[in-house]
Amino acid sequence: MKISFIGSGKVGAAVAYTASLKGLAQEIVLTDAFSDKARGEALDILQGQAFTPQAQIKYGDIKDTAGSDIIVITAGIPRKADEPRVLLLSRNAGLIAGLVKEAVLYSPDCILFMITNPLDVMTQLAYQVSGLPANRVIGMGTVLDTA
Repeated sequence: MKISFIGSGKVGAAVAYTASLKGLAQEIVLTDAFSDKARGEALDILQGQAFTPQAQIKYGDIKDTAGSDIIVITAGIPRKADEPRVLLLSRNAGLIAGLVKEAVLYSPDCILFMITNPLDVMTQLAYQVSGLPANRVIGMGTVLDTA
């Protein structure tokens, strides 16, 4: 199984590390708008491989996600201090739509896990632009955004 992460910030790196610890994939790919961030997180995960199930840990760009079984999208523009969460919608919608289209272009049979705020709206957007069936676009989060 190949799992790719689009976004290697705190959430993306933590989920990638957990996938490595649990032996969920034979290949894990980290990508980020800041390629040095993806590289650093991949190297950190590699440092722990003496104690985890073995997997290929890679970093790169979205083309390196090709053939992924699962794509986890955590990318997004972070919320500014004292900014309402709803403002994330307008800033993240264009970014996420483009990333989803590109991810599905390279991995048309993938399952998408969305972990981008505002979660419910971004998951619906991913479903609409991906062309994937509803059972392959999953939002992973809490009820904070729903509330």
